[in-house]
Amino acid sequence: MREADTALAVEWFSSRISESVADWFAERDSLEKLIAVANTPLPNKVPERVDPARLRATVVLCVLNGRLQEAAALMGAHVRRDHVPPNVDSLERVSAFDAHLCQRFPEYAALRQS
Repeated sequence: MREADTALAVEWFSSRISESVADWFAERDSLEKLIAVANTPLPNKVPERVDPARLRATVVLCVLNGRLQEAAALMGAHVRRDHVPPNVDSLERVSAFDAHLCQRFPEYAALRQS
């Protein structure tokens, strides 16, 4: 970045922040809130879509914190979503991620199979 680009970068950054940072963190200060955010549909997407990176990160966080039921529920709902292009995710990627979690975490696999 050059000095001449600073004003443009500040304008871009400011335009991306529509609420205070404290409010943003307050909406994500517990695992329950993160799960709710992971399930929040992206704006203006029909059919309903979620952010796959946010969802996967939350699933992993749930698994690592022993919240396997929540992880399985998040992935179960995500697998059942419409993954027809144009989409932010594909059924192949979703299935591969889910399969890897099942292979790595047998307790998670048992919950996903039930």
